[in-house]
Amino acid sequence: MKRFFLLTAMFTLLSVFSIHAQRVTGVLSGFKAGINVSSLNSDATEIDEIDARVGFQAAFFVEIPFSRSFSFQPELQYSAQGGKLEEFRVNYIHLPLMLKYNVTDYLNIHLGPQVGLKIWEWEQDQNDNFNNLNYAVSGGLGANLSDNFFIEARYVYGLSNITEDVNELNVDQDIKNSYVQVSLGYRL
Repeated sequence: MKRFFLLTAMFTLLSVFSIHAQRVTGVLSGFKAGINVSSLNSDATEIDEIDARVGFQAAFFVEIPFSRSFSFQPELQYSAQGGKLEEFRVNYIHLPLMLKYNVTDYLNIHLGPQVGLKIWEWEQDQNDNFNNLNYAVSGGLGANLSDNFFIEARYVYGLSNITEDVNELNVDQDIKNSYVQVSLGYRL
């Protein structure tokens, strides 16, 4: 039930930004998709030895300019993360809140926090091993290929423990998710 309310709140927030975007001149919206290469970080040696998972990610975004150089970009993003081993796979809906600085007309840097809601995990013996919420900070570079197309590369560093009960996964340390994203996007 908590997941339903949080997911509803996330969709509502992005809808409000989208409606506002249609009324304000210069506000853009669009979508992007690409890959994640995610890894699990922990003090536990057995976690660090798990291979990275290559997964899919896609997002809808609204870009709200403050000035020619600065803008705010909330996103609603699906992301496949975790490790390569099945028991460490988990998928999220993220809400990144990015501040963008346009270095030039073609290059930008962006930085911001994000919150994630778990929507799926590989279930071994029907156990719920991963927390429903996770928090992270992300930053990256973007390059405009044209007025509509762009590419982005982003690094996301997990701040919160993603595991519900570390004993179920036979680990006795906190586990955090970190990943690199590469995306191709289109502004509407």
